[in-house]
Amino acid sequence: MTRDEIRAFITQHVEAWSRHDVAALMENYADDCEVVSPLFRILRGKAGVEAAFRDLFRIFDALAIHLDDVLIDHESGERAVYMSTLTVTHLGEVLGFPGTGRRFPVKGVFMLGFKNGRIAS
Repeated sequence: MTRDEIRAFITQHVEAWSRHDVAALMENYADDCEVVSPLFRILRGKAGVEAAFRDLFRIFDALAIHLDDVLIDHESGERAVYMSTLTVTHLGEVLGFPGTGRRFPVKGVFMLGFKNGRIAS
């Protein structure tokens, strides 16, 4: 993938997050992907990632995401990092804490490794 393709991919990915469009998000992942998440631990394969997105959108309703910055690395393969600000309303139980109904911002950093035009890790 070129730098422009990776940037366009990430922009589309973040837009799918904003729409809570799980089907569009899943199109972005390789079948054998592995995702390491502080909330959902290690997820292997698209089914686990899909379940995590569904849980995320249930736990944090009205989730909005803003793309803050993108860093692209071709020296070590097709990799990118994007920083974002998520604004969420905490409705469901997470990490043992019941939903509070509070709305707050969360800064996030996502490191992506690509394989055949999809997120592999």
